[in-house]
Amino acid sequence: MKKKQWLRSLNGVDDQYVVEAAPSGAARKRSGKTVRIISILAACMTFVLLVGTLALFIPYRTTPPSVAAYAGSDYYGIIQKLNDFNFDPPEYKNTFELLLSIPDMFVKFEADGMAPTSPGAAGESNHAGSNYQEVTDNQVAGVIEADLIKRSDTHIYYIADSQLFIYSIEGEDSRLQGRYNVAQHGVDGLYADEFFLSADCRTLTAICHYMEKTSKNYVHMTRIVTLDVSDPSAVKELSHVDVSGQYLSSRLTEHGLLLMTTMRCHSADFDDERTFVPQVKTVDGLQSIAPEDIVCPDALSNASYTVMLMMDATGQTVIDSAAFLSYAEDVYVSADAIYASRSYPVYGAVENGLQHYSTLSEISCMGYGAQGFEQRGSATVDGYVLDQYSMDQLENTLRVVTTTQSSTRRVNKYYGNYEIDLMPARGGNTSANLYVIDLDSMQVIASVE
Repeated sequence: MKKKQWLRSLNGVDDQYVVEAAPSGAARKRSGKTVRIISILAACMTFVLLVGTLALFIPYRTTPPSVAAYAGSDYYGIIQKLNDFNFDPPEYKNTFELLLSIPDMFVKFEADGMAPTSPGAAGESNHAGSNYQEVTDNQVAGVIEADLIKRSDTHIYYIADSQLFIYSIEGEDSRLQGRYNVAQHGVDGLYADEFFLSADCRTLTAICHYMEKTSKNYVHMTRIVTLDVSDPSAVKELSHVDVSGQYLSSRLTEHGLLLMTTMRCHSADFDDERTFVPQVKTVDGLQSIAPEDIVCPDALSNASYTVMLMMDATGQTVIDSAAFLSYAEDVYVSADAIYASRSYPVYGAVENGLQHYSTLSEISCMGYGAQGFEQRGSATVDGYVLDQYSMDQLENTLRVVTTTQSSTRRVNKYYGNYEIDLMPARGGNTSANLYVIDLDSMQVIASVE
């Protein structure tokens, strides 16, 4: 008994004051409740901390999501390739590794050189027609390119800000005879890019672009609008045709009008065909380009199409359509074929943290004639193709000039992943090569390297 009293005296608290401050037993109850609350809060904080810590080590997805649900689609092969190419594997295994790398992000940089571009030289040609006067510089004789200005022997036709202006050619008495808003019967945001004038100067074919809303995004569309300009003071629309993609280029040939667009599929929604398959819309409805009319490599180097449309000379009737998937860098059009290119790197072994690589270019050929398009195969050469003026067809051969450079990238193994610093892929010491490709075999038959 004396021992308990002695121990109680050591706590420095007079029990009398405790009793006076609260009713008998209240202090004990309040103290127990406080302890329980603190215990619950501590448990919750421990749980949150544990879950947060475990979340840091949850591994990131390293494989593309499954597209097996689309196995019944005619375009399943294309869906698989786009799904694999568009998947961007994580640089780190988990959030913990990402947090560890933050200090390095402030000192890490990448350098990427760009090759210079050149418009090249172009020849001249005259269109066969009674009143038509060719004023555009064309790369290939007899293959007319679109422009913002065309003329006959009596009128000048000019497009600016989607407005068509028609002026008479009468010396001092020259005047504006007609004005027409090309976009007035189109969709919102329709804008005219270029146009063609028929040989008899009675019809004008304008090439326009606009954006179309899909379920989750927007896609680029190109519209071909054909106008009756036989009476400059009363221009009227005859027809229009829509095709997927952003306007790339066009040609007017003896076989009809060729239109080429670029359709990008980096944000493809496989529930909406408009986002990953080129389509053509006419008065008869909307139709996707058939799978057999799409040229596609085994492994993609680009998630974009070059879409090709062949129409009659006035742009009112669709003759045929086709597309290149991944061949969407440069396009050259000869008198009987369309050539589209793609480039991709070839990597060597990693030695002392360095990996050498070079570039190859694959050029795919699509022939065209009165009946439409015909696939003719592809050829591969060293280097990259600078632009359309680096390709030229002579009789049954294609001559291609490429630029080559042996480049290096630094590869450091970091926490099980490869951290890469790219050195300039273009620029520095480069070499130019000339390749001659036989168009029957699509093989290189001569070269100067």
